[in-house]
Amino acid sequence: MQVILDRQVVKFGTENLDASTKREAQLQELTNVGRNAVSDLYQQEAETSSDKLFLIQAEQKLKNDIILLLRKIKISATEKYSIGDIPADTLPLGPEYQNVQDLIAKAMQQRPDVKSSDLSLKITDWQIKEFKSGYLPKLNLEGGMVSNGGYLNSLQINNVDALGAQEPVGKALFGQVYGEIALNLSWNIFDRLYTKTNVAIARIYQHNASIIRDDLTVQISSDIKQAYNDYLAALQQIETSKRGLFAAQQAFEVLKGKYDVGQATFVELSNAQVVLLQAEVSKAQADISLMLQKKIIDYYIGK
Repeated sequence: MQVILDRQVVKFGTENLDASTKREAQLQELTNVGRNAVSDLYQQEAETSSDKLFLIQAEQKLKNDIILLLRKIKISATEKYSIGDIPADTLPLGPEYQNVQDLIAKAMQQRPDVKSSDLSLKITDWQIKEFKSGYLPKLNLEGGMVSNGGYLNSLQINNVDALGAQEPVGKALFGQVYGEIALNLSWNIFDRLYTKTNVAIARIYQHNASIIRDDLTVQISSDIKQAYNDYLAALQQIETSKRGLFAAQQAFEVLKGKYDVGQATFVELSNAQVVLLQAEVSKAQADISLMLQKKIIDYYIGK
């Protein structure tokens, strides 16, 4: 989004410099024929230089942000990449985003870090039960099967083949199978407080996991509330910047017409052009800010 914003600022700077360059050429002709004061030409030259500097800085920022973007996604900046534009999504969020508490509840249901924290709590609870089992007697049922059979491929005794007739493979291997089963009862009464210590340690782990879970709940709630407030502010900035851009465009067109017929000074026209450039940049920043805030809310609720 920062790259897209930089690209729009470069576009506005290019258009602004083009307008100043054309006006400078026009003033040069008018000054040559004596219709305009040379001071207007000098002021315009200074304004053109300032606009060119603004464009150079905007282009440099765009290049640096592209390098930063490629670095973040771990792509070599030595290769050429084309970064596409994204449409400006300045529409408000849907009705399901109108209640902050609903967003917090949704986040608690679907965020993976919340699920992981809940699972950690369950694990600590089962660990306490596991260690508490040391207080109780244990009854173990064990069983198994053993085969003493064997089957030979060859048998050499003093370099003489001594392998005689053998039973079939199945009978040779499994003809001598026997099983065993055991039932053991044990109760470790004196364990030097081993069980008690383990239960106490497990309770500490459970308490720490509960604190982490509570802290996560508070953090999610505050993050979503702050992001939602930023989103509402971004909506207001959209409307304000839209009205400001319209007013700046109208003021510039009016003053440009007056200046062409000699009813406005160069300073008035120059100020109107600067205000128009600032309004264009502010509108682009407001658009990107709203898009970003919408993405941030989706991120915080785990969408």
